[in-house]
Amino acid sequence: MSWDYRVVRKDLPTEDGTQDWYSIQEIYYDDVGDPGAQTIDLEVTGGSIDVLRSMLEKMLKCLDKPIIEEVFKEDKDPNLHKQQYNEWQKSLLNKRRRAK
Repeated sequence: MSWDYRVVRKDLPTEDGTQDWYSIQEIYYDDVGDPGAQTIDLEVTGGSIDVLRSMLEKMLKCLDKPIIEEVFKEDKDPNLHKQQYNEWQKSLLNKRRRAK
């Protein structure tokens, strides 16, 4: 599995209906390359300025890629993202252990 930064579009409720709302999030892809999970509260944090710079440079590159729709809608199950992200992490760790 892999991940990258992508611009994500979601519907933001307004008094008149909805409006497009965009954010940069980490998108996690399944084995066939389809988006399977995403962050919902991405923060730019790191142990050094160089780490922050690298993250921001990758984020800038995502502005040139196609926009994707939100992977999970919060109104369906607020814990769904966290559960699937945890499953993704476990499967990635297992693959790394098997590769050793």
